[in-house]
Amino acid sequence: MLTYDDGPPYMVPPLLIDGGAERYIAPVPEFLVDRAMVEAGGAVLLPASPFVSIVVVVEGRGELEELVRDASETRPRHARGTL
Repeated sequence: MLTYDDGPPYMVPPLLIDGGAERYIAPVPEFLVDRAMVEAGGAVLLPASPFVSIVVVVEGRGELEELVRDASETRPRHARGTL
């Protein structure tokens, strides 16, 4: 069952992440938002997320590199893709 509270919206203040990115931790379990504004030719390193990640590109294009670490592996694997 859903319950609602009338009133102004709950604003989640961002936490600053190294490199100019921001992390918004929502007041619900298993959900957060990282926001990064990357200039052409630039890069940003986001910290690991304990949840499944979805990347949304609003404008432009880029490349994504993910470091995949498994407890049974001695060296992490890299996954790459174009956005």
